[in-house]
Amino acid sequence: MVSVPAAMEKYFDVIKHNNDGSVIFGASGLTGRYWAGSLWFYKDPSFAPDILKCSAGVSTEAGVCDLEWIDDSRLALASDS
Repeated sequence: MVSVPAAMEKYFDVIKHNNDGSVIFGASGLTGRYWAGSLWFYKDPSFAPDILKCSAGVSTEAGVCDLEWIDDSRLALASDS
């Protein structure tokens, strides 16, 4: 079982589609003392943003500023740390 974050942050910073039709969301809290973020990957975009139906997710220690697909299986992430 893939371990994903318990909740998605309130603000979407970036949404990018991949060539295979999948989609990834970058989200951040942007409030409080820590601006933590998270990435949410959906093989089927119609499931987004339901966290129970995501294919993979990961918490980040800083907010997500931007991301870009390098190829079909790799991406580059920019954070505000």
